[in-house]
Amino acid sequence: MKNNLSYYPRRSDSHRHPKMKLLRVKYGRDGRDKFWHLCDLIAEADNCFLDVSNTINKASIAEDLEFTISELDEFIEFLHKDCQLIILEKKRITTQTAQDTLAEVMKDRKGARERYDKGKTPTSGENVKTSPEKQKTSPENLYKLNEIKENESKEVKPKKVFAPPSLLEFQEYFLENGFKKEVGERAWRGYDVAGWQDSRGNPVKNWKQKCQNVWFKDENKQIGKPNNKTLTEDQSKALFQ
Repeated sequence: MKNNLSYYPRRSDSHRHPKMKLLRVKYGRDGRDKFWHLCDLIAEADNCFLDVSNTINKASIAEDLEFTISELDEFIEFLHKDCQLIILEKKRITTQTAQDTLAEVMKDRKGARERYDKGKTPTSGENVKTSPEKQKTSPENLYKLNEIKENESKEVKPKKVFAPPSLLEFQEYFLENGFKKEVGERAWRGYDVAGWQDSRGNPVKNWKQKCQNVWFKDENKQIGKPNNKTLTEDQSKALFQ
């Protein structure tokens, strides 16, 4: 029987919670996304406890979140002590939401197992004939259906193949956010020459996020131009100059 979750539940209004606001103040929206990614890893772990007791496990988690190991340690410490968004217990991390949800799910799974075990043993010691309609909704068939759904959720989905942006697309993203297209061109050529790996040799998985974290700095802003999300006509023409 599975002892983890197929998905991590999220409240639609979680962004309004003071703890999430504190997280965004420290790490920005990128930190919020990394927190939810960490929650997904917790949901997939046995009993929803993610082991961070050794370097190998932490390196795997850090790579998923695009952190160094020391940055991951600092992030976990902040989530635990300052934000109180995670529970750190014996070098394993979890959340109250994960544990509450797992308890409910395991109760349902146990009930399905008991109904299955009870339904497959005839009380009279003889074969019991049932109608096709009842067979469809029998505990045994319902349990098998649940097992099929759980196995389908376990299937490994193909990873998205990273498609490098064109120079024009890269420069356009810089202009959209109010930064110099010349800096965008320099950044693009650097990544292109390196085979779209960063300075640490890690593959670039999300180039827009990489721009925000590395290149979107005050010194690279367009002088005297607002930080608009929509290109002006002059900015669009500037791409082809």
